[in-house]
This record gives sequence, structure tokens and C-alpha cells, in this order.
Amino acid sequence: MPFRSGFSLISVAARAFGIAVVLGSAAASAQNASKPATVPDAAWQPTRVPDRVVLTWCDDPATTQSVTWRTATDITAAAAQITIADSGPDPEKTAQTVVAVSEPLTTNLGPAHYHSATFKGLK
Repeated sequence: MPFRSGFSLISVAARAFGIAVVLGSAAASAQNASKPATVPDAAWQPTRVPDRVVLTWCDDPATTQSVTWRTATDITAAAAQITIADSGPDPEKTAQTVVAVSEPLTTNLGPAHYHSATFKGLK
């Protein structure tokens, strides 16, 4: 449907929301591809340093906290710790350690391990 000035709705939207149109086109072409696009930039690939850390809860949010994170596949065992903040010099004495469940996942960034742990009985 053309506007009075001869611009179509798409061209007006492209002028007003140029970046959204570009992103929309990239998303549409990615959906049509049979394979995920590869990302050559090593900055986004998993490493030995945990990233994509997400804190949430399960069950009762007043007494549980769950954490997930991503690492490279050479990290085969993982654990998470939580402790009550105090003024002492050694927080590890009171830390609760939970062994994480680790799962492999391969994406267009390559293989990774995703780890998850849940702390229960929190005060």
C-alpha cells in the first residue's frame, strides 16, 4: 500500500527503523538455511573460563537458587559454591559446595559443556 509520497510501507519502515529491517532480514534468511550459520569470531566461542552465567531458582525461591554456565568441552567436572557473606577472611570454611550436572551441546559456535547446580536449604 503506497503512501502519498510514493514510498511503500516497507521503505518508510526501513527509513524509520533501518536496523530492525536489517535484523529482520538476517533472521528470516537464517530460518530458511538448512544449517546454522558459522561464527568465525573466537570471542564468542566457549573457553575454560565460565561464561553465560544465569542465576534463577527452582521450587521455593526463598530457599533455593540455581545457577547455569557454559565452558569449553575440556571442562568435564564442575561444581558451584555459595556462602553467607560475613566479615571473616575465609569464606570457604562456611561455603556449601554442589556438584554440577554437565551436559554437552553443539551449536554454530562449536561444542560446549553447559553446567547446572541448585543450592537448597538457603536462609
